[in-house]
Amino acid sequence: IRRLKSGNLLLVNHVNFIGRSNLTARLSFDDGKSWHGGLVLDARENVSYPDGTEDENGMIYIIHDFERNKARELVMDVFNERDVLEGRFTSPGSVNGRIVSKATGAQN
Repeated sequence: IRRLKSGNLLLVNHVNFIGRSNLTARLSFDDGKSWHGGLVLDARENVSYPDGTEDENGMIYIIHDFERNKARELVMDVFNERDVLEGRFTSPGSVNGRIVSKATGAQN
């Protein structure tokens, strides 16, 4: 959960999930009493550990991992509050599912 510059809360968690799937962003306008919208960031299984920040223009950057012990990817999504409410990545500059790092080499 993160408080955005607008004062709204952003929650990124698993919604209607099996395992660790359907990583979704939602907004609260009443300090977490109710949640609105539903922007699915990653519907795949084995997605977890979201973290994020917001820039000065209200764009939200979330990074999470996918298959930490297999694919070993870090994935980034960029969106704004309107995208969350609409449930689609439509704003200029929005990004869904960009791989920003993929670990290589031996696993311990």
